[in-house]
Amino acid sequence: MVYIAWGQFGFGQDFKEILAGDESQPLAGIPGKVDGADIVDELHRPERARGHGLKFGVYFSGALDWHVSDLPPIQSDRDLFTFRRQDSYSAKYAAVQLQELIHKFQPEVLWNDIEWPDSGKGTEPYSLQEIFKEYLLSVPEGVVNDRWGIPVQGFKTREYRNIDTLQPQPWEATRGLSRSFGFNRNDTENDCISGPELVKFFVDTVAKNGNLLINVGPRADGTIPEVQLKPLRELGSFMQSYGEIIYGSRPYRDGIINGAWWLEKAGEIFVFTLPGQQPEIPAELAGRQLILQSGVQTLDVYRLI
Repeated sequence: MVYIAWGQFGFGQDFKEILAGDESQPLAGIPGKVDGADIVDELHRPERARGHGLKFGVYFSGALDWHVSDLPPIQSDRDLFTFRRQDSYSAKYAAVQLQELIHKFQPEVLWNDIEWPDSGKGTEPYSLQEIFKEYLLSVPEGVVNDRWGIPVQGFKTREYRNIDTLQPQPWEATRGLSRSFGFNRNDTENDCISGPELVKFFVDTVAKNGNLLINVGPRADGTIPEVQLKPLRELGSFMQSYGEIIYGSRPYRDGIINGAWWLEKAGEIFVFTLPGQQPEIPAELAGRQLILQSGVQTLDVYRLI
């Protein structure tokens, strides 16, 4: 689970000391609390995410503070990376927020977005180099994504995009349940991915050596709209039936053979197809048979014997 933390927390003494002499710069940080509750801390508690066997990650917007800016409005993808902070003040500002997330929550995943201020990409005490050292000392098995603007990454990301072939390096497909991230009160079922489409997208990603990160956008009261719940329930139903096949699996050969998705786990081979599609057995497996498994029929699932 990756929570969109943004890094908007109250600042401690360290932050004030780092920014000493920069009083002319407005502090944009606000406490990350609703009705006195620290939402990230609530989700981070042992009985919450980690208590259910989930890894805990945080999203941070590195070079763009979304809630305050004197830069022009963002109206395109180009603007998104053009109108961002580059100065040393912003690098310090982002660094201390990210350090607070690291030391307070020890997230297994640091999921950054929209680059990082260029002034924090060198060898400065507040640089990414120093932050990553701190992070790995605090969380030795921690991992970072590829959106920092430097040639360091634990996995690549692809947003609202299909990948044609198996990728040799770890990667992650990410998208919202609708056409954007977050809650949109105007969303209808036509704006959201359907249950069968979500299941197919998930299996396609796994067969290409990837992980799927789905954004869920709740309302202000924390409830999830029915148009988002519907595809989530279908994916959940699919995973109840076939999660044991998916978890810990790896693509067999190229992952996709003759239009079907092939996975391998613990010496066994499983094949996922569209309903009614009969998979073709490749030559190196001649003489073996595919047995149709029972369960939900969003996709047909076969086991090779």
